[in-house]
Amino acid sequence: MTATLRLAAAISALDVVVVELNDALGDPTGLYQASFTPNTAGDWYLLVEHPAGQRWGSRVVVTVSPVDDLAAALAASASQITNRTVALPYIYITPTFLEESGLDLDALSVNEVWRLIRRASARVNGVTGQTFIANFGTHYLSGRNSPLIQSPALLPIQEILSIEVLAEATHYKGFALGAYEVLSPIWDDYPMTYPGAPLGALAAGDWGNHRRAFERRLGVFPGGTGNVKVVGAFGWMDNYLRVENVIETDVEADSTSCRLASVGGVYPRDVVDLMGPTDSVRVIVTDVNRATREISFDPPGSRNLLATIPADDSVARRLGQVPEGIEDATAFIFSTMLLERTAMADGDAAIDPTRLKKESTDGYSYELFPAAAGQAAFTGNPAIDQILMAHSRPAKVALI
Repeated sequence: MTATLRLAAAISALDVVVVELNDALGDPTGLYQASFTPNTAGDWYLLVEHPAGQRWGSRVVVTVSPVDDLAAALAASASQITNRTVALPYIYITPTFLEESGLDLDALSVNEVWRLIRRASARVNGVTGQTFIANFGTHYLSGRNSPLIQSPALLPIQEILSIEVLAEATHYKGFALGAYEVLSPIWDDYPMTYPGAPLGALAAGDWGNHRRAFERRLGVFPGGTGNVKVVGAFGWMDNYLRVENVIETDVEADSTSCRLASVGGVYPRDVVDLMGPTDSVRVIVTDVNRATREISFDPPGSRNLLATIPADDSVARRLGQVPEGIEDATAFIFSTMLLERTAMADGDAAIDPTRLKKESTDGYSYELFPAAAGQAAFTGNPAIDQILMAHSRPAKVALI
């Protein structure tokens, strides 16, 4: 359930307000006491109780909207921004870090550098079968009459904000509900007939996160197609912690920094989504100035940011950090792509190092031994190949 409050002034965690929700919680009396309470992810939500003391809902998603403070409203509602399309969705390294590793990028334009970074990152995805940025959003998974559901593509689960079983997408045939055995589907307009029907939102303590699967502790997820709605983040990242702040300066295609309402919890190497009303872009933080509350990043370029991300109407969402081994692998693949590009520009043919077996020159020759059995040959560099293998997706097994 979603409630929208408009308050005359900003609120704090200690404030207690009386909310008129009327029939929204199924009671005609209309007055409920609501206190702001943090959950384990650090987000604030309303704990709503009937005046007589009966708790009607342990979780109510609330958009707090002070009358004349758009920035505060954005900060309060940022956790509800899901499934945003961002430019540069999968970037595992940034130009500054490539230059610090010794690569010379002066001959390339900003757009050309990002294009090679995108290609190198995509190759890492293809080899490992994983993604190394945890996209926060709404996901629709399918129940199998089991208490466990595997994450999409077996990606690590970084965060689960809420889980809801959708009645309209759930199939009841053959599913036991207590003493009842339902042998035919229930009509769509009659979904809650039998007591104990496992539908609706789960309370925060009713599920467990098992890294690549999550469990319903008090029952099972009934069978269906896309009938389990999960708001959360899936993907392999280090130091994941979603932190959201209002952006206080405009971000353009050639911007190298922006000021945030707060830089608490933001560090260099963090992946941050800069989300505006129309355009959004993903950047990797290269520096943080706590005195001025500014984060620095490489300019996204004109092909990746088509419109200004305006101050005070936009939100920065910090996600986490790309694993360092994946940074190294992406940098290596980028360097080989850069060599291939330079060779093509010079009219030479670049040789795939994995195909080189023997070379003879004036005065000497050498022959390479074949790779050991079972050794990957993704990049031609055994150390990088081992990193990619260590970060590869595990084999999928069926849940019975």
